[in-house]
Amino acid sequence: MSSEVATFYANNNLHKMLRLQDIICDVIDYYKVQRVKIFDEYKIIRSEPESNENEIVIQGLSIDFIIINLKIKELESRLQKLKRKERQFYKLLRRGAFQMKKISNKKRKVIEKEGCSICFDTHKIKYMFTTKCRHHFGDCCFGKYVQHKLENTTNINCPLCRNNNILPVVKYY
Repeated sequence: MSSEVATFYANNNLHKMLRLQDIICDVIDYYKVQRVKIFDEYKIIRSEPESNENEIVIQGLSIDFIIINLKIKELESRLQKLKRKERQFYKLLRRGAFQMKKISNKKRKVIEKEGCSICFDTHKIKYMFTTKCRHHFGDCCFGKYVQHKLENTTNINCPLCRNNNILPVVKYY
């Protein structure tokens, strides 16, 4: 049962990530089409006799062109970050990094009361991770930590005790 739940959560997160990538690609394509339209309009106005109105329109088109180029670069940067996260996510899944466990109410209350060891805030149990060394972290804090570690090194250790062997990480439901 727990492996089925873990697979469901992994597939759900992966599906969201891939869907977001598709949306960003669609928006990039839209902006590229807009950029071509602006460039075509620019060529048409440039072919007409010069006037003050045409110069104003050309300046406006130039600004629009620059803004669209900046938006495309920003979206392509976001897309690259998402693809990096996707690769990291696949690496963690292949390593068997996550286990899903059902927890009793008594243990749930203890873990929730103890809170995150990074931000010292309390979280609901469904937003908590427990490492092999039994330290508890909020999923947002731990996710940022793991992402930072994967970007800089291949070694993930416990943020609290620096234990090198933290996998598998337990996620509760």
